[in-house]
Amino acid sequence: MNERSTDRQLQALFKEIAPPLADDGFSQAVQRRIRRRRWWRPVALAAGLIVGSIPALPSLWELAAAIGRAIAADLSRWLQPGWLFDPAVAGGAVLLLLALPALLYWQGD
Repeated sequence: MNERSTDRQLQALFKEIAPPLADDGFSQAVQRRIRRRRWWRPVALAAGLIVGSIPALPSLWELAAAIGRAIAADLSRWLQPGWLFDPAVAGGAVLLLLALPALLYWQGD
């Protein structure tokens, strides 16, 4: 059920229970004013994003370059077989092998 049909059903139920109050069009004027200003928030957020990202672009460019260099260094390291004997890698492999039966048992349940 979509939101509009739910709203219509609720409005129909409330009209049966209590008629709308006479407020000389105040509620409609407030709703009109809110609808008029509703477009402002997405425009302000988009403008803020654009203006805020302009000073950040050089830093983001440097970050992307640093990540690229780190990935290239890691890939060149992984192409050499010596990384297998790194203590952290060997320790992680041993822990994984020790935990593998428990993981397989847990996965089977």
